[in-house]
Amino acid sequence: MPVLTSPDGLPLFYRDDGDGPAVVLLHGLTADGEMNWEWTGIGPALRAGGFRTIALDLRGHGRSAKPIEPEAYRDERFVDDVRALLDHLGIDRCGLVGYSLGSLVALRATPGEPRVVAVVLGGIGERDIHTTDHSTDGEALARAMEIDDPDEIEDPEARGFREWADATGANRAALAALTRGRGRDPFDLAALAVPALVIAGADDHLAGDPFTLAHRLPAGEGRCLAGDHTTALADPSFGGEIVRFLSHHLG
Repeated sequence: MPVLTSPDGLPLFYRDDGDGPAVVLLHGLTADGEMNWEWTGIGPALRAGGFRTIALDLRGHGRSAKPIEPEAYRDERFVDDVRALLDHLGIDRCGLVGYSLGSLVALRATPGEPRVVAVVLGGIGERDIHTTDHSTDGEALARAMEIDDPDEIEDPEARGFREWADATGANRAALAALTRGRGRDPFDLAALAVPALVIAGADDHLAGDPFTLAHRLPAGEGRCLAGDHTTALADPSFGGEIVRFLSHHLG
């Protein structure tokens, strides 16, 4: 089981498959690298397209460490983890693909990281511009992870994340700490100068319009496909768009 040690001493799991130009994959909240990329067929599609896929289980998820202290989940910790992964594997050129939480990490990690030459931001959109993060209130989401009876959760988006956390067996204490620990500083969209694909489902009301975000990026393009925040990933055209984009900019 491949594991790297984060700069602050946490063991982080990743899987490394295939050959070709490297593509680092960052999953969404409550998921892990296996669920987000292998179960959906995106990882296999990338490898069939000639890419090497490296899927990191973000801290608090999957087989990686799951601290329950909010300070372990500051934004800079996630950025440091991505850079440590590139250092660990000796990667000097790659594409970075995120979904939801993973895209928010990619938005912060890509500027100032010369090894990332193209980025895919999945499952985010104009709501991330206006709120600097997904619109679900962080404290509401943390409480949703901690409450005993999910039927008592009033916020529908927070309830949806709680239901998915229960379905996947996620560590809810770690997820509560994550939502409290991450910052809400505005993104420096002008600093993301590499080619960027922003892609979301047409019914993804959590993300909103991907074109609005794409137009704010120096080299952005938007795509809107069928599905919502959960189902869009399973559409084969989602993986197909990622392969198309990376083949042009990374292949």
